[in-house]
Amino acid sequence: EAPLITSSGNLTLTNCTLQHNTLNNTNASFGIGGAVYVSSVTFTMNNSSIINCSANENGGAVYVSGGTFTMNGDGTISDCKANYGGAVYITDGGTFTMNDDASIRNCNATNSGGGVWMNKGSSFTMSGGKIERCSSKSEGGGVYVTDSSNPCTFKMLESATITGCSAVNGGAVYVSGGTFTMNNSLGSYCEAN
Repeated sequence: EAPLITSSGNLTLTNCTLQHNTLNNTNASFGIGGAVYVSSVTFTMNNSSIINCSANENGGAVYVSGGTFTMNGDGTISDCKANYGGAVYITDGGTFTMNDDASIRNCNATNSGGGVWMNKGSSFTMSGGKIERCSSKSEGGGVYVTDSSNPCTFKMLESATITGCSAVNGGAVYVSGGTFTMNNSLGSYCEAN
């Protein structure tokens, strides 16, 4: 399992770095959340980084299941990889928010959601922040939104950007079930084959 697991209470990281962790478990239930696993709690990351982490299944850096994960300041998730959700995997009504200059960079998925993958009524809000140079070998180079039976919500607000991402379908964003809202934000230099 992830090295930092939160399943009760709240946790805040300030000016910290989590790096170089690999989860390579053949049991899919354990190959999730390369650095952080959040379940039904609140996790806040202030001016902190997650670098070069991976999970063989879901969420190369972060796995959020029914909890809340917030990135503030100039925090970053970079150079992470997984099968689904190269940087972040959100499920079971989980909430992920990027504020200020927070960024997800250079992450990739061997399947879908190079930056972020979400399902089961989850929500992802970019109130500012950047997703840059992420890639997927299938759908959603930047963000993949799915699950028509329990729709997800993805919002890009306040000058949020997705740039330089790539995938087979949906270089920046791929939505197959849910709502995507973009207001005063930018998607640029992304490509789909």
